[in-house]
Amino acid sequence: MLVLTCLLSMAAFSVGCSSSKSHELDPFGLADEPDPNDLLDEEIKPRRGTPARARRSAAVDQPLLVLPLPKAETSKTIDGDFSDWNTRKVRTFGSSKHIVTGEEFWGGAKDASFSVGVEADEGYVYFSVAVRDDVVIDAESQDIMSDGVIIWLQDPKLESVIASLPDGMAKRHDIGSESAILFTPDGQFWRFDRPDGALHRAGITAATKKTKDGYNVEVALTLGVIGQVATLPTEAVAFRVELLDGDEAGRRGEQTRLSMLPDPLGPRFARYEVGGWLPFSQAKGQPPRPGALGRWVLNGDTWYYDSFEVVPNSWLLLQDTSEFEETLAKTDVFDEICPLATSERELVEAYQSTRGTQRAGLLLCGPRAPGNRCPSDAQSELYWLNLERQGEDWSLAKHAKVTPEPLQQCAKTPRKGGDFYSEFSLLPLEMLGPTVWGIGWHKGYSDRKERSLERGVWFANPDLPTPYMGTAIAEKTRARTRERTLSKSHVYLALVDDVAGLDICEVERIQEQQCSGLDRRCATTEFGESVQVHVKLWSPHKQRFETYLQTKHRGCSAATFDFNERRGFMLLVEPGRLGALASPANPGSKRRRQEVVAPVEVPAAAEPEAAPAPAKGVDLF
Repeated sequence: MLVLTCLLSMAAFSVGCSSSKSHELDPFGLADEPDPNDLLDEEIKPRRGTPARARRSAAVDQPLLVLPLPKAETSKTIDGDFSDWNTRKVRTFGSSKHIVTGEEFWGGAKDASFSVGVEADEGYVYFSVAVRDDVVIDAESQDIMSDGVIIWLQDPKLESVIASLPDGMAKRHDIGSESAILFTPDGQFWRFDRPDGALHRAGITAATKKTKDGYNVEVALTLGVIGQVATLPTEAVAFRVELLDGDEAGRRGEQTRLSMLPDPLGPRFARYEVGGWLPFSQAKGQPPRPGALGRWVLNGDTWYYDSFEVVPNSWLLLQDTSEFEETLAKTDVFDEICPLATSERELVEAYQSTRGTQRAGLLLCGPRAPGNRCPSDAQSELYWLNLERQGEDWSLAKHAKVTPEPLQQCAKTPRKGGDFYSEFSLLPLEMLGPTVWGIGWHKGYSDRKERSLERGVWFANPDLPTPYMGTAIAEKTRARTRERTLSKSHVYLALVDDVAGLDICEVERIQEQQCSGLDRRCATTEFGESVQVHVKLWSPHKQRFETYLQTKHRGCSAATFDFNERRGFMLLVEPGRLGALASPANPGSKRRRQEVVAPVEVPAAAEPEAAPAPAKGVDLF
């Protein structure tokens, strides 16, 4: 467990609490810590329904997530009769192009084909599948069956989150965005993609009905059937329906399989907007901040939030910064260095301590640009701020400049021909020390012949006389009329050398391209892809990362550095947001994720099938 040797009282900032001792702490202890309080300043408001009254925490005066429960009754009668469906929205699949396997056994649409309808309300997603089958065979058991309908389900937003994770992380932590359920003509249903996996049977209402041409399958599903989703409520579901057909009783497995989307190299899921799919079970926890990488997992009767990102132990993001801004407006500290008459002030991002006694924020101060013209001598500054609670009020206790140099620009406008910094963000980096912060930024430049951008992070410790500690670069683009260089880096904080303290290890992937014009029709040249590494080692004596950049180091090698096997953290540097992922190799990481698991139910025994590669959904309905 990570034990902070001093309280985060930013007013004191004593020598005993300086980051000179930060590396005496275990930087990987964060992986052992549970999410602290799981609070946000505002509840998540679903599109449908009315939120219940928010509960508040006395420590930080912030509401917990409260979601309304959807109606328990289905808006459709699940009986296998489609008279209450809008048949104009149904799509039919039954030509040879929809066959996945077994075309030699297929005798045409009368032999095997199907039509699909889908609808949704706040609590359920409904499927109607009308099957044409000249020989309908009921299943003898999970092992002996040949006819059936498979509904594949996926949360498209969670799939996008998974794609943002390092290679192998999702598999190692059993993070999955899809599941499949098999329905037989006689009304039985089992988990199809993972026979040994859990199936939330209480969330499935299904009915089948034999017809003169085959059989109908009508299904109502609750959110728990997916088991893992990115957000609550869920705005969209991706799905694919497949048909199994066999003409021999007692057969183990189908002869022919048809699919809505049969091409394994093409789109595999259709996307359907459900408009705010609410859970029937209670939710515990919340994302640490908007846009965070994580998942909601149904465990028993409760949805738990599992954050993939490191959750700060001592700070909570403030979404409502109005009180912070009111405090700044009342103080006279910036009246001289950033007067409102000629300057602009923007509170970029702010946090509150879990104890509710401290607040920290990032403030941009810079000259105005009348007529969108920035003076050639304009300079802007980023200040880290600390507020202290005094009774019912707040007061400014400390401020410090955190950039390497003043920004040569106006607050919202670049100098003529100069770079422009924007999209700032703030994140406590407790793995580097209790008073260390990361400041995300974007730098851009553009004229008729050249464009460039950089995205990176500055490290700062406001407790030091010189807060700036170093820089890491996550993305770079350099474009000229006929050429362009693109580079993206994985930025790791890891133990690169034998000296105590996390170092910066950047693994940069570069593409050299030829273009027909400035940023137009660019293509990577032959042998135009390469990988480089950049290393900045931590200097305990200087309390900063060394300015000397190394491009070769055995502790940071593009060929051997495996985030899943090396202790450390990967920084997420996105527009206007910083984040950090803990390596699965950190102590306690595996144990913590095992605590968030799907409910265990009696497993099915259907023949397993490898899940198809996820791809972008298509609109069919």
